[in-house]
Amino acid sequence: MGCSDSNQILKVSQDAEKELSLLIELAQKKCKQWRKNKVESIKKKDNDIYITLKQRNLDSAKSKMASLLQDEDHIAAIDIINSTLDNLKNKTSSMLESKECPIGLRPPLDSILYASSKISLEELKKLREKITQIYGPDYVLKAINNDDKIVNQDLIQKLSNAPISEETVKQRLIKFINQKKAQKASIAALTNSLQKSNVSNGNNNKKKRIEAIPFENDN
Repeated sequence: MGCSDSNQILKVSQDAEKELSLLIELAQKKCKQWRKNKVESIKKKDNDIYITLKQRNLDSAKSKMASLLQDEDHIAAIDIINSTLDNLKNKTSSMLESKECPIGLRPPLDSILYASSKISLEELKKLREKITQIYGPDYVLKAINNDDKIVNQDLIQKLSNAPISEETVKQRLIKFINQKKAQKASIAALTNSLQKSNVSNGNNNKKKRIEAIPFENDN
């Protein structure tokens, strides 16, 4: 093999690694944006639940709380995915060394492929397509189905979209109500403290002003 051939192979390898790294980075960027949207959604639902409870519409509050809890699960799933992508981003060269996925990379890569079938993010889909080119469709299908039972179990649970139990919703609503009460009590205490402080400062200023009068009349 000539020197030019070796250089060409090296360039192809480097280009493939850059492409894979870019796909991982784009997937991470999209996941972070998706997470941000979920956080905003939770804030809105939090406010909606508060209003609904004030209206004494318990059934609606329960429904909104169940939806909020699912959003929290999705955020936890995205955190796992981002952490896993970080792990893979540093191992792109190892991923391209052979036509079979290295044993040590199977759990994280299987987890990403599994997640790509559960979350509708185009960037994860594109990454899955690239992995299919590298290792073939049979491997990807096995990962999606978790045939070897090596997908992150927490990720599976957070992406399950299983119905939230009535008891879980109830306990979370109780906690929610207690937190709001504590916040209101804290604000009331702070307001009271500020009011007392203002009265005290006002009296002190008045006293200082009265004490200053004789000096003003010395002439």
